Amino acid sequence: MKDEAGERDREVSSLNSKLLSLQLDIKNLHDVCKRQRKTLQDNQLCMEEAMNSSHDKKQAQALAFEESEVEFGSSKQCHLRQLQQLKKKLLVLQQELEFHTEELQTSYYS
Repeated sequence: MKDEAGERDREVSSLNSKLLSLQLDIKNLHDVCKRQRKTLQDNQLCMEEAMNSSHDKKQAQALAFEESEVEFGSSKQCHLRQLQQLKKKLLVLQQELEFHTEELQTSYYS
């Protein structure tokens, strides 16, 4: 019985570690998205300033901005897909952790 409890404790500990790792991955992805949003805002500001300086610069900045928007959009989509995958994994681990916790509690009380 102690062996079973020890094994379950190790499983719960392992699941908790995986859960923390996924939570950190999600936080990191959120941070990346925030930085990219800031970069996009900076690009918009640069574009506005350039449009005020000259017509040629306006066209060049608009093109650069459009390119950065395209890059940001595809990068954002990629990060969103990764975030969704991590959230799914997190949900599975949370469910697994709850199951093992209930199982462990049941075995202690029986």
